[in-house]
Amino acid sequence: MSLPTVLLPELPALLVIADECHFGRAAERLNVSQSRVSQIVRRIEDVVGYRIFHRRPTVRLTGAGEMLANAARQAMDDLDSGLALAEDTAKGRLGIVRLGYAPVAMMTKLPRLLNAFHKRNPLVRLHLHTTYSMNLWSGFDAGQYDLIIGREKQVRRGFTSHLFVRDGLVAAVPEGDFDPSQEGLSIARLADRDFVASDDSIAPQWHRTIASIAHSEGFEPRITQRTNDWGATLALVASGLGVSIVSSTLAQIRFPGVAFIPLKGAHDVCSFWLARRDRPESAAVELLFSELSANSTVDE
Repeated sequence: MSLPTVLLPELPALLVIADECHFGRAAERLNVSQSRVSQIVRRIEDVVGYRIFHRRPTVRLTGAGEMLANAARQAMDDLDSGLALAEDTAKGRLGIVRLGYAPVAMMTKLPRLLNAFHKRNPLVRLHLHTTYSMNLWSGFDAGQYDLIIGREKQVRRGFTSHLFVRDGLVAAVPEGDFDPSQEGLSIARLADRDFVASDDSIAPQWHRTIASIAHSEGFEPRITQRTNDWGATLALVASGLGVSIVSSTLAQIRFPGVAFIPLKGAHDVCSFWLARRDRPESAAVELLFSELSANSTVDE
């Protein structure tokens, strides 16, 4: 049964009358006169072309009236549900957010913040994609992501970048090579060592920062091994094939055979950046960006 659109304004009143099956009580609930209730019923019957109420000996729904009341109740329920979903969508509580992130970002406070956001907004589906920093902006340009968190900060028209987490550099060295209790290690003390490093193309800005620090101490790191993930890098360091410069965030883990020692002058030199388009695709994207920004490291 499809309801004529001209009846939509009458549906709330119809349901009250159907619930009461008494024109007087229905009039009281609707705060109208009893004659107005009779007019509403006659109008509905004129539109649908059949009687929906028996008047004698008592007011009661006809068989067709029961079907009509059920259809009206379903229509009102659907409208209420639709209005609630529309409000949730408008306020960002319903939608999809595609977040691209650099692998080590998951060792920051990001997982905790995403979990808290999900609990508050269970109707927002989070599509999480991990990839190297070099791919995040190209994926952004290709429309694959709504938000990204990576090492690269780019100042570009139409995009906003926000400092998410400050990060520094530490030396990853074989256990026993240096005293791990020392407050900091000068990178110059690694000048004669072989280095294990990730491919330059994976995080160009990251490598430029490390190279700049080494050049300031008068040497070029002697890279003898290349990897494409931090697990392989640390495994090679543990084996004694070289040392490496890694994120201080990564130093939170315990990796057998590897000691992490802070580098002097390398505190806060690398960071994670959160970026979005100035005109996000949906309110859900804006809501997640706002929450991540509010809980990020305060920018200078």
